[in-house]
Amino acid sequence: MARTLCVFSDGTGQRGVRVDDGATNIFKMYEWARSAPDQVCFYDSGVGTEPGKKLSWSRWARNLAGKATGSGITQNIHDCYEFLLLNWDGPAGTEIAGNRIAVFGFSRGAYTARSLASAVLLCGIPARRQNGIDITADNADAKKERDRIVAEAIGIYQTQYGPRGAEERRAKAAVFRETYACRDAPIHLVAVFDTVAALGLPGVMNLVNPFRHRFHDAKLSSRVPFGFQALAIDENRKVFAPVPWDETEAHPDQRIDQVWFPGVHSDIGGGYPDRGLSDAALAWMIAQCAQPGVDIGFEPGGYRFQGSLTAAQHDERTGFGLFWREGDRSAFVLKHKPDRDRLCENIEERFRDTKANYRPKALGRPSVHPRVRDFYSA
Repeated sequence: MARTLCVFSDGTGQRGVRVDDGATNIFKMYEWARSAPDQVCFYDSGVGTEPGKKLSWSRWARNLAGKATGSGITQNIHDCYEFLLLNWDGPAGTEIAGNRIAVFGFSRGAYTARSLASAVLLCGIPARRQNGIDITADNADAKKERDRIVAEAIGIYQTQYGPRGAEERRAKAAVFRETYACRDAPIHLVAVFDTVAALGLPGVMNLVNPFRHRFHDAKLSSRVPFGFQALAIDENRKVFAPVPWDETEAHPDQRIDQVWFPGVHSDIGGGYPDRGLSDAALAWMIAQCAQPGVDIGFEPGGYRFQGSLTAAQHDERTGFGLFWREGDRSAFVLKHKPDRDRLCENIEERFRDTKANYRPKALGRPSVHPRVRDFYSA
């Protein structure tokens, strides 16, 4: 029977090892999706994290380096691609007709998810048998060959752009597909919370190769029928600039929904114990994914959604966050056509709430968003 392979990639520093009130939306969705029938799920912890409750000093140092430089991005993409390779076929290597892939992500994990989708569309899924080896087997030789092939695919995706960069990528991918008898793997859905391009601390990224971790695709591939993104209106760190999809040339058969929600980065992607704003974004995303035609199953059990657009908003520039340069998202919210459905449903509730005193800069300049213009003029 056909299955949906679901990949969930979390944000920087998110380990998601406990199901509690501080879990991210991505970890919650992973837990709920793997309980649904005909779905095989994989959770990728965030850049600068390794699963486990206790960290040695060496692991702590590696995790800190990952947060500072974004150096774990390629490994995260690798791990997700490997999961797809290991699970694409059925028992004894039987090919399953109708398999599809759905990828989910938050923050830099959204970067991972989007990069993974593009890499898989470019290179496909290699056949199980390579050079006389079943590369899905559980032994050292299979693992070594599998890692080599996956690394080659990701390297092709990360081929540097130049005057002929895109053409070079396609040519390399064609050779890769023929060499490894790759199968097309349809990406059914890309669903992300607040994709950011910032992969490390400002300046520190100059110490590593910044190109390896650059987006190659600002547009969602026309071969992906569904793309959903929840974005943060109030993120206040300059370097955490959002990366919306450019919809100017979207395919007419595609459904791309990108909606702005009140709150900062983790108010949208989750992780704070008080989850009024993050639950609002989570409920929207679950509803998007459950639509007819999308049909991703989630079973939240007894989880009590506490979504509220008047809930407390956090400040990412407190404590150690003071080192981040202040900024706002004025340049992004109105970048694309400001039709009414770009702001979340019922955002007016927050504007009317006297305790919130909500008049975000991002919606008020350089021009006021038409949907909330009356609140700024009052």
